[in-house]
Amino acid sequence: MEKPTWMQDEALKDIPAAKLEMLMQIHEKSKGKNQKELMAYFAQISRRQQDKDALTFTQEELKLIFNTIKKHATLAEQEKIEKILEKRFH
Repeated sequence: MEKPTWMQDEALKDIPAAKLEMLMQIHEKSKGKNQKELMAYFAQISRRQQDKDALTFTQEELKLIFNTIKKHATLAEQEKIEKILEKRFH
């Protein structure tokens, strides 16, 4: 499994490898899914994240990750990311 360009960005160097690996798995498993399938998939992930042993991200980590992804995204993807950021952090 090849890492997407954004995951190789120097800005993510301080995020633990286990968290980046989890993101990589989410990235791979979400490919080709339509919006309804993605929502179901992310709901499943959210339920798993409620487990006390689950990896969690701080707000700072999430902002950094989204902004890093945005740097490597197309204009259309950047617009979608902005909408997510607005809903999540505002």
